[in-house]
Amino acid sequence: MPASVTPRYRPLSFWPLLAVLVLALVLVVGCESSLDAPQSLTLETNSALSVLPADAQMAGMVRVADFAKHPALSPLSDDGASLWTMGSEAGARYAAFLEATQFDPARDLEDLYLAMSEGSDGQPRASLVAYASFDRDRMLDHLDQLSSGGLTQHTYGGVQIFETTTEDGQAPDLAFSVVNDNMILAASDAAQLKGMIGRLTDRTRGLDANPDLMPLIQSAATGQSGWIVMHGLQERAGPRSSVTPASSMDQIGQAVQDMAIALDLTDTGLRSEMMLVTTPNAAARDVASLARGAVAGMKASADLDPAMLRALDRVEVRHQGERVYVEAQLDPAALEALSRGTNE
Repeated sequence: MPASVTPRYRPLSFWPLLAVLVLALVLVVGCESSLDAPQSLTLETNSALSVLPADAQMAGMVRVADFAKHPALSPLSDDGASLWTMGSEAGARYAAFLEATQFDPARDLEDLYLAMSEGSDGQPRASLVAYASFDRDRMLDHLDQLSSGGLTQHTYGGVQIFETTTEDGQAPDLAFSVVNDNMILAASDAAQLKGMIGRLTDRTRGLDANPDLMPLIQSAATGQSGWIVMHGLQERAGPRSSVTPASSMDQIGQAVQDMAIALDLTDTGLRSEMMLVTTPNAAARDVASLARGAVAGMKASADLDPAMLRALDRVEVRHQGERVYVEAQLDPAALEALSRGTNE
């Protein structure tokens, strides 16, 4: 994408799916789970994982077409622009880019694979593999025309890399490559992207060699519409305060090492299954109890939407060994209520 139309992400409202995942972590710990049985991964998933970085602490997949059917959850509006907050000029240029390339994100994007890792500076680094249907030559021709407008390009391993900068032009903002007629790679910076291209061309291993995330991915891949896995949650929760009492969610975060979520979205709503793996020093029974308390607290909220109250009423809790299992059912009305809440 051209530098002048570089997207500005909104933390939650740009992708209500993220709010669904947060909701799952807050509310739902449930019954017998299919997450116990590792799944065989598809060729597409294996291919994407081999390109993504091996040191990722979080990874996920979204089947865009499934979420596009539900306006409350779709990462894309009809013109594809709801992923981003844009000014009128940037929005107009982005629309022109879509028209010139005949690329319609809502129609042409298929599956997105995302990985998050930590850079040497301690900042998060994102890597993305997007499967889509588009005219690569048409898109590259238009990108070539934009190179004089702030979009820089060079070649690495026989693949063109395009880079954008922040709005002030002072720092790299996004690097991406249109690899072939059905794959786009993107990353936070060119170095990250070059690593992805290198793994794609020399077929060395990437995230598929990560011993912490791969078992979680094999469990979460039961989700036909999407999945997300995380390792080292307790490290991100931070130390406990000796002054302020920790909330239920803080305590859960400090007690959980790994998380896997499987998502299935149909006309009847969203089904979410979660597996939480506790740390060696925590008891799954205690985490389940904390989750029950969090659910009860949310149900007591005076301004809770009736549809969300019905969803909370369906929450159950089960633990076994070091694991707590999660299951939620959100009907279309609950999904709409959740979307309204994250956009207010």
